[in-house]
Amino acid sequence: MQEELAPAKINLALAITGRRVDGYHNIDTVMHSITLSDSVFFSPADELIFRCNDLALPLGAGNLAWEAAQLVRRYVGQRRGVAIQLNKRIPAGSGLGGGSSDAAAVLRGLNRFWQLGLTDAELLWLAGRLGSDVPFCVFGGCARGREKGDVLTPLPELPETNLVIVMPPLSVASAQAYAKYDTTSFAGTVDVTGVVAALGQRPEMVWRRLGNDFLALLAPLEPKLQELSKFLRDLRYPYSLTGSGAAFFVAVPTAREAHFVMRQIEREQRGWRSYQVKTRGGYR
Repeated sequence: MQEELAPAKINLALAITGRRVDGYHNIDTVMHSITLSDSVFFSPADELIFRCNDLALPLGAGNLAWEAAQLVRRYVGQRRGVAIQLNKRIPAGSGLGGGSSDAAAVLRGLNRFWQLGLTDAELLWLAGRLGSDVPFCVFGGCARGREKGDVLTPLPELPETNLVIVMPPLSVASAQAYAKYDTTSFAGTVDVTGVVAALGQRPEMVWRRLGNDFLALLAPLEPKLQELSKFLRDLRYPYSLTGSGAAFFVAVPTAREAHFVMRQIEREQRGWRSYQVKTRGGYR
């Protein structure tokens, strides 16, 4: 049996830069991989078999990991089977890119499992057909994403940094967030270029520049996001929303301080889930 990890990602900065003629939106963002991961297992089978430990997720169309497997089979004309077991840990609707990373893990995993010899360029092309975040998740690390987030520029990775992921008891659909953008005269203030310039310097320079346009858009719609954001602000650690979802990340200097943040969250008893993680490198 072969295992492929599917790491989550955070957005150190995310700015919405406009609506596209095709109905999508242009963004400018800096993404970084973290150690919170799903796992994808591959084993021999006579046909394509797909299983998942999360019974709430579809096992066919609508599941990006399954769609990635079907896409690879069509692309290479592969008729052999494979049994794929997806074990989820990344919460859905969090903005941590779990579904995209699962799809990327299937692309990488099948390339190895079937010894296809697909090039990096081919993997990225396939990833682009599955979703805007999938190309980043193929190799992970740290990168700036422009246009739909799929035009990537590699960036220096942060040194291993302690983080706490905090998930309130709700999930947010990207469509809801973008619909709010489309119906307002929103003008964001996120300094993506400043975050890019700070990478490669001291991590503290990055944490001072965190920002995400979706927090300003979504907080008025979701009181639970406003409540959690205020709580994290009062802790006085750098924090931000990640992606267009509901999860926040908090940057802390030490594992001990990560434990402190998690204890404070637990004491609140508001249904917030927390995960102690670290930044991690990519696959290149």
